Amino acid sequence: MKGRILTFVVLCLLSVSAFAAEEEKMPIKEVNGRPYYEYTVKKGDGLWGLSRRFSVSQTDLYTINPSLEAGLKIGQTILIPVVDAEAERDSLAQSHNITHVVTAKQTLYGISKMYDVPVKVLIEKNPSAKDGIKVGDVLLIKECEHEIETSSNKPSVELPKEGISHQVKRKETLYSISRKYGVPIHDLISANPEIENGLKAGTVITIPVDKSSKADVLVKSALVNNNAANTPVDAEEPKVESIPDNTDIAQDSAEQDKKLMGWKSPYNASTAMVNRADTLSIAILLPFMENAPVVDESAERFIEFYKGALLALEHAKRRGISAEVYTYDIGKGTRKLDSILRLPELYAADVIVGPAYSSQVAPVVRFAKMRDIVCMVPFSSNVPTGLRYDKLLQFNPSQDELFERIIVETFQNANRHYVIGRIKGCKNKGDVFADALESKLREVKKDYVELYITPDNVDTIVAMASRDSVMLLPASSYIEDVSAVLDTLKSIGLPKLSIWGFEEWKAFLREYPNTYYYSLFKPTDDSDYLAMYTNWFGTRKETDEWQYDLIGYDIMTFIVNSIEKGEDGKLSMAMEYAPADLYLQSTMHFEKHPQGGYVNMNYHTFFYDGEQVKVLK
Repeated sequence: MKGRILTFVVLCLLSVSAFAAEEEKMPIKEVNGRPYYEYTVKKGDGLWGLSRRFSVSQTDLYTINPSLEAGLKIGQTILIPVVDAEAERDSLAQSHNITHVVTAKQTLYGISKMYDVPVKVLIEKNPSAKDGIKVGDVLLIKECEHEIETSSNKPSVELPKEGISHQVKRKETLYSISRKYGVPIHDLISANPEIENGLKAGTVITIPVDKSSKADVLVKSALVNNNAANTPVDAEEPKVESIPDNTDIAQDSAEQDKKLMGWKSPYNASTAMVNRADTLSIAILLPFMENAPVVDESAERFIEFYKGALLALEHAKRRGISAEVYTYDIGKGTRKLDSILRLPELYAADVIVGPAYSSQVAPVVRFAKMRDIVCMVPFSSNVPTGLRYDKLLQFNPSQDELFERIIVETFQNANRHYVIGRIKGCKNKGDVFADALESKLREVKKDYVELYITPDNVDTIVAMASRDSVMLLPASSYIEDVSAVLDTLKSIGLPKLSIWGFEEWKAFLREYPNTYYYSLFKPTDDSDYLAMYTNWFGTRKETDEWQYDLIGYDIMTFIVNSIEKGEDGKLSMAMEYAPADLYLQSTMHFEKHPQGGYVNMNYHTFFYDGEQVKVLK
């Protein structure tokens, strides 16, 4: 027995000696007056083991080496603080001092968001930073003066009474969780002291949340607001409210209306995906205009879209479908968007949903195409030539493609007589549709009548309407352009005359019998959905237009049901999958585009017979 003990002691001494010798051989790099080992990662190394071996915390390792977010890699060189007896004693007196070593492409604003410290406070603590920061600079983030703590004088840490549970997934790190939830690393460790010794997949930790009222508390990170990469260090700190996994527009006041506030969580991604390789990673890129100085009404549509998307994810989770969503406020232009497209986490996305505006389509699609990421363009109908690829999904087809399809499928009645009623000076969707119809009628050599719609021409229209099966196409999607003439025709009573209208006419579509129109959307019974919406977000604002939250719901429903990620991480797309019973407003049918990718070519034709609106297609 003594021999075994002696052997063990000798082995320990040899290990210590070997480690000491290795320390002596390791190169030392001085950064801002502080020495660091330049350590090359070896097979079998782990962060917990390195933190114990060099007597440093994992927090320090993450802070000094942000690249550790992706995990340790053999051959990787990292910086490890040199700690000797005196330095270790000093560190005890300064253990609550938090510092950050600047890495490539970091900005003061980005660092301020990482640690939840205002830019002006960083400059106060680091005056030289006012003139700019560079790689290798060590910034003081937080300092606390206190005596060396003993068991008798150690202050008790008051943890949040409530927080958000997060189950650690494989390869997650403190840094990545910190970024995901917008919570500083030191707050994570304070709330979960046990993770100082390392994270383990499957462990449930608490994400601390500042709960100043009884309002519902949410995950703080789904919407990542990233300002331009070169934000001046002396710029005023933006008024940013991080949008959680679920975000709402408070309805109390106009001031709150312009900020995305918290809701109860209809979807908690962290509880849905536990260490699963088949979990879809979805990035939503839309202009929420969170930092707009005044309320941006257009942004409300995209916030509604986001709400519906979250509810779709909740429904998918109940059916066992795994997905996680990260949301980015990209503004309306390209400057902020370009900055966001440089974020490393976007490279790992499986699906991108966005953007909204045509000017943003090219950079987003180009980014997704280069990285073989599925891209769902939900609003714009303009995809530049040459950028289409196999994984591009276009929800809103171009007018040319859609109008041609509608005309071929709807205006083929050989017995019908067509009258195209032009409006002087009109250039809108109605006029474009009329051009397409006229072109097709000429192509098939079918006669038609074209005239200007004016009060003077009413008698001509009435005379033509006396024939059987006459359809009048007023060439304007603005009801103001045609209402006077249509009211006159209605008062006369022409049972043989039918009208081809546009959904923009709204209420008038139910004024004139025998009116046809088309739409990409079809209303369904959404009472169950509406109850769920009300439960999470409050009363929904009804509009004269189609509901944007339902567009978000249907598009996200299509994504999670039609795109599958296997255990090997590879995606498979089933574009023919169209579960009509799952959709609430948009029954999608994606067809292969000749230049690549898919376009939703589904539309509905409606007919008002004088009593009710019928769906013909």
